[in-house]
Amino acid sequence: MTGPSDPLVDVEEFEDDAGYAWWRHSHPDGYVLAVRARHAPLLHRATCREVDRDRHPGRLKAAGSRQICATTKPAPALRWDRSS
Repeated sequence: MTGPSDPLVDVEEFEDDAGYAWWRHSHPDGYVLAVRARHAPLLHRATCREVDRDRHPGRLKAAGSRQICATTKPAPALRWDRSS
């Protein structure tokens, strides 16, 4: 019998811009949880302009900022909740 899949398996974070851009472009149906210091975390579609590091380099790479990528909707929120 197979149990429920672990939603954290498909969760990734990228330090480098190239890896992050590759993930976003290769997972257009994916999600990115944008975690910023002094702001509530916001869940975005991978194709959203707000999580594009080329458009918002200062905001997305500031101290305390993270972008948690996942192929399923609940996965990034669970990852953030467990690691905060």
